[in-house]
Amino acid sequence: MNKNNNIETFLNTNRIMREHAIVKLNSNPDLIKEIAEYSLSDNPDSWRAVWILNLYLDRYGEQKIISQYSDAFIENLQKKIKDGHIREIIKLLTKIKLSEEQESEVFDYCYSQLSNNKIQASVRAVCFQFILNTSKKYPEITEEIEYIFNDIKNYLSRGIRSSIQNKIVKTKLLNNKK
Repeated sequence: MNKNNNIETFLNTNRIMREHAIVKLNSNPDLIKEIAEYSLSDNPDSWRAVWILNLYLDRYGEQKIISQYSDAFIENLQKKIKDGHIREIIKLLTKIKLSEEQESEVFDYCYSQLSNNKIQASVRAVCFQFILNTSKKYPEITEEIEYIFNDIKNYLSRGIRSSIQNKIVKTKLLNNKK
């Protein structure tokens, strides 16, 4: 059995086995590297690899092993990958520490995706969340975020629109307290 088959088997676990898989990742840094490298491939299941890495980060917090792939994940966004893969990469990039330059690249990418009606609304929502998170570091852009939202709100579903509006209000309140 080759390396990709092992990873594909690992990624196609059911809900119960998923917990076991995440624990296994924590005890095996080499497996984290394999999953990260697989997630950057053109394989149809590569989005699942990013998804597993996100679950891992949710459980164990940021890991330098994953952070070392941040440039590769950012480059991967520029490829013509599926919406689910983009969504999972943006979620992952939100969870790891990025340099100012990397953060700026992802911010620009997310901004460009907000008005793209050809991608899923969930991708645009995750992009907007990245922009909101960035505004927590740079409160001076909070006002611009409202303008961005007003430009795209008619292209979002009612639920996502409401969720984003609530997040904007919370972000403004947090930024005004600083």
